[in-house]
Amino acid sequence: MSLNGTIYEQIERAIEQIQTGEVEEGLGQLRGMLAYARQDPEVAFQLADIFYELGHLDTALTLLLELEPFFHDVSTDMQIEIRALRAEMLIDVGQLDQAMGELLQCLELEPDHIGVSVLLADLYLMQNLPEVACRYLERILETHEDEPDVAFILSELYVDLGEWEKALDLFEQLKGTEYEQRVAISKGNLFSQMGRFEEAYTLFQAVRAADPVSEEALLGCAVTALQLDQGQVAIELCDQLLALDEDHLGAYQVKGEALQKEDRLDAARTVFEQALSRNEHEDTIYLKLVELHFLMDDLEQAKNYLKHLFALDEQHEQGKEWQARLYDSRLN
Repeated sequence: MSLNGTIYEQIERAIEQIQTGEVEEGLGQLRGMLAYARQDPEVAFQLADIFYELGHLDTALTLLLELEPFFHDVSTDMQIEIRALRAEMLIDVGQLDQAMGELLQCLELEPDHIGVSVLLADLYLMQNLPEVACRYLERILETHEDEPDVAFILSELYVDLGEWEKALDLFEQLKGTEYEQRVAISKGNLFSQMGRFEEAYTLFQAVRAADPVSEEALLGCAVTALQLDQGQVAIELCDQLLALDEDHLGAYQVKGEALQKEDRLDAARTVFEQALSRNEHEDTIYLKLVELHFLMDDLEQAKNYLKHLFALDEQHEQGKEWQARLYDSRLN
């Protein structure tokens, strides 16, 4: 048996030890192979991947960075794999420019590499450059039409960028794929943004028919019911959602809005206070409680919630607007 074969068997045994709870023993075995790995790029790559998955990022990245001298000996595919994994690790440690360099070198080796292009798109999104991310994803679909994963990511980006017609075109292409239900949710949300509330409601209901406990579909139905002035329906849907997840912030918010719209201010206040008890760091809840107490002419309590809001963000713009409004009310 070759030494290389023995190494891979040792790696498998070390992984088994880790999986069965002998973590330190398994890690010790893996660390003992590092010296050999530095002479074998394939072993080094496998160990780096394992250490990365186990959360030992420094060890993994060091292994991969030491592989540079071997690049003239390994295949193009192997070099791309090494550089792409290095890029993922560099992203994790915030070295985005270095990660970008690794990925661009991968594309020089294989311009149509799907995984690398998706990673580059993710990287541009992190840098708040969604238009550039779109271009990389569009290029993938130009050469690989049957890539539903990429098409779905791109459709979501189009929605965020307001390219609604392009998003709808991709939604149509994704019919019959594993993304069909998620597309229905996304399409419903888009129709809701476009003011096509009845169509949105129909889509969310169709998802509920296929999956009665879909929280996204329930929330979508509740939101569009509220937009269609069916406040009581929205409240009942939110109650169903809260029965599935008592901490669902969106359900509390939509229910509170529906109650306020029906002029049931005290009930709305109670709902938003329940939401606050589950999330004390959400500024929209404090803003609603300020608004409700203002409408109920309880200015002291409104001021109290405003103080909590400023504790989260001293420069909160809407908070400052309410501060001025409360001050004017006191003068009057």
